[in-house]
Amino acid sequence: PPTAVVLVLDNSMSSGRVVGTGRVLDTLRARALETLELAGDGDRFWVIRAGSPWDAVSPLAAAAARERVRSTEVVDTWADLTATVSRAREILDRSAAPRGEVHLLSDLQASAFPAESAPDSGSIWPVLAWTGSTATEPNGYVASAIVGGGLAPRADRRTDVSIVLGGELESEDERGIRLLVDGRLEGAVRTRPGGSVVLPVGPFDAGALEAEVEIDPDALSADDRFFLRTVVVPPPAVARIGETGQFLASALDLLEEEGRIRRSDPGVADVIVASGGEVPGSLAAGQDLVIVPAADAARRSALTRQLTQLGVPIDVGPLREGESRIATDATGAGLEGVGVRSSGRVVPGPGARTWVTLEDGTVWAASGPGGANSEVTVLASPLIPESTDLPLSAGMIPLVEWLVGRSGGGPDASGRAGDTLRVSGRATEVESPIGTRIPVDGTLEVRATGHVGIWSVLAGDTVLERHALNAPPRESTLEPLPASDLRDRLGGRVETPRTAGRWSSSIYVERQGREL
Repeated sequence: PPTAVVLVLDNSMSSGRVVGTGRVLDTLRARALETLELAGDGDRFWVIRAGSPWDAVSPLAAAAARERVRSTEVVDTWADLTATVSRAREILDRSAAPRGEVHLLSDLQASAFPAESAPDSGSIWPVLAWTGSTATEPNGYVASAIVGGGLAPRADRRTDVSIVLGGELESEDERGIRLLVDGRLEGAVRTRPGGSVVLPVGPFDAGALEAEVEIDPDALSADDRFFLRTVVVPPPAVARIGETGQFLASALDLLEEEGRIRRSDPGVADVIVASGGEVPGSLAAGQDLVIVPAADAARRSALTRQLTQLGVPIDVGPLREGESRIATDATGAGLEGVGVRSSGRVVPGPGARTWVTLEDGTVWAASGPGGANSEVTVLASPLIPESTDLPLSAGMIPLVEWLVGRSGGGPDASGRAGDTLRVSGRATEVESPIGTRIPVDGTLEVRATGHVGIWSVLAGDTVLERHALNAPPRESTLEPLPASDLRDRLGGRVETPRTAGRWSSSIYVERQGREL
């Protein structure tokens, strides 16, 4: 009888791994083509490219499905196979086909079956999963690379790039690491998988800066490179108002001596550091504000009213005594574990962002919009030893630089291949790292970001923006999911033929058995 078949062809990044003389995807396509060779005239097919969820899927005859399978190429994205199989079963539900099945063709890496994705346990459609392509050797990759500790490099000053390698920690083989800036080799070093290095670079002139970290290649090459894009900026102009205090003043003086910031008047400053209860009544467009609260209760009580006048969606409560420690820190200053003895209640509202929290969940630092392109950051404690151990810790200088240094710009957030690019209304096309151009539609979003590298947003031939997209970390972990766990992850009936011969004799379930 005719059968409706949904072929889930996993073309995500891990399918580009070389095994022997070919790629994993080559084996997966061979199984899909074998399915199509055995098709009857009445069979209908849908081909879902699991790594390319932006692709439209429509019913095809066998000949058209063969062309779609042959034209499928590896993309540098992550695939959620649990969700994709659920989508395949929904297609069969809508098709009203009396007989149907899902063919899952993948290397079945465990990370492609996230625990948060619910299995489709009530489906009647069987899943036949090919399990003949599994990882046999460890994979090394660039896990992360950060310029300047997350702060924008300063013009004419040295900076550094912190690089972390991922992979099997027990591996004894060192990997070569090379750092290229604007195409020039700036540094090279060797370290083991799982290790980290810091390479000094620069100085550079003000302006956009693009860098690439590459390691010695292995069987999976897409994650052996990491792309960075940042903007080198002049030192931000910082003004001080109120009673700055010994420790905060010393930190700002040191940053000024090192050329990381420059002192300015409040009217023309990029950042105003307000302490001791002094808060400006208004901010210029693009001017940021850092508020270090006073220890005096009377001055502190007026802070919420002052924030409301500035339009900042943050409330501040009175100081309360009690030993605690910093639990989470998104500033990159390494504040985890620092003691806090008195802290106010900082409550971020809509549009605000939490940066630092204490062990009891209290927010210690948050920021929110304060007007025209301005940001206001509020701390919960004065920066004095009576309130917190921070002034005497190694995190004091990095925190103060983070507080005042973000206004001058900063490294562009590195996205992942497969992320949606949101572009401006002027954009007409987006150019991929391999040179293909994708038109921008009315949604001002581009979903088909299937390659790692630098993406350019264009208005005609004018470059409006450039974005760095890197390999999704989940795809670099090649450990396969045991076949015995597939049913728990997918639900329903699941079969796992392990050889090409078993595959051909297992598909088209309704045709199995003796001829009448």
